[in-house]
Amino acid sequence: MNPLKKTIHCKLYKESFSTVKLYTSHLRFHNHSSYAQFPCGSIGCSRKYSKFSSYRAHLSRDHRKLPIDYYPAVISLKCATETCQQKCRDKSSLISHLKKHINQSQRVSYPFDKCRYSFDKKSSFSSHLSRKHSYTKHCLFKKVHIEKLNTNESTVNNNDASETEVNSEHLNVSLEDMNKAVALFCLKLISKFHVSATVVDLIIDEICSLQKLNQENMLRIIITKFDKGIVSDTFKNDLLLSLQREDFLLQCCSDKGQLSSDYLRKSFFKTQFQYVEPIAISLGQDKKNKNCIFHYVPILESLASFIQNESVRIQFENPLKNLNKGILTDSTDGLVWKRHDHFNEKDFIKILLYQNSFETVNPLGSAKKKHKILAVYYTVGNLYLWNRSKINPLQLVLLCRQVDFERFGHEAVFRS
Repeated sequence: MNPLKKTIHCKLYKESFSTVKLYTSHLRFHNHSSYAQFPCGSIGCSRKYSKFSSYRAHLSRDHRKLPIDYYPAVISLKCATETCQQKCRDKSSLISHLKKHINQSQRVSYPFDKCRYSFDKKSSFSSHLSRKHSYTKHCLFKKVHIEKLNTNESTVNNNDASETEVNSEHLNVSLEDMNKAVALFCLKLISKFHVSATVVDLIIDEICSLQKLNQENMLRIIITKFDKGIVSDTFKNDLLLSLQREDFLLQCCSDKGQLSSDYLRKSFFKTQFQYVEPIAISLGQDKKNKNCIFHYVPILESLASFIQNESVRIQFENPLKNLNKGILTDSTDGLVWKRHDHFNEKDFIKILLYQNSFETVNPLGSAKKKHKILAVYYTVGNLYLWNRSKINPLQLVLLCRQVDFERFGHEAVFRS
């Protein structure tokens, strides 16, 4: 087994990949997921991104055409002190080792290339690391700190991120994968960007048309190449027919595809994306004997669906602790929370409710009559702060007309 090779794992889909290129191709299926993270798969890099575009920019900026000394996987680091020469497996262990020399009243130079600073105080050493080198997870090291390993293999998996290179390995994509990827894209347009169903239909139709034009061009190129070689007509026709039939994008978006209409897309959303059906609950009758209702999304079913997401479950299982004593960073740092018996339980789910009223569009104008809707949302306090402060993790609990909420009272609504 090649020690320089690294298997890259996707926690969400529970799949493994041998190269960064295959891993990057796979991450495209996460592009429209609400809670997706994009960890860098390059050797020695621990950066994570919330957008696929940011991940791609990181690959292009930090992991393309870099010298071999850049990669911790193909070098062994060592201490440059003449009386020591201690070998270290990575940047972190080398930094920790250098701090031990400082504790022994020795002056230590930084191991990074083009950094001329040296320190004899541990605090100054750490401060410089934080200010100048904190975002450089794997730096160019000075030559005195480098012992190269056997690099006869390819230039480690990081350089395979380029999509312009021809590679014998390709991602195994199924029709089901393509259906889910396109469905997530459509759902994102509808729910996040408020695109109407008519416009989504137009987008799908145009994607199919463009794909057909692209397919015609590819077939023309293949036929031209075949005509120059010695290939039987039977083989050529079978190959062209396979390319036409196995175009997954056309299969899922064309007239007979699972996502070709608004009705089919909604049916696909409900069956594939853990849809929780809202329930209409009656509050009673108003003065005109009209039945007043509000819609409630069962919170237990919604929570069960929410927790099934792998990235959410990881945050539940690995809660963050406030290490800054005396500083309030979250609601859990308050005395009321700490003194409550249930809140201190390890498996306790923290539900935070939000209430907001908004005015819906009235085609006759707001001067005629205002139509206000009261909405209640929840988020889970077990999520990390930077995720909980975003809009996406908010889950709808109920919708009620403002006039009905004021008429029957909040107890009637929440008790129901």
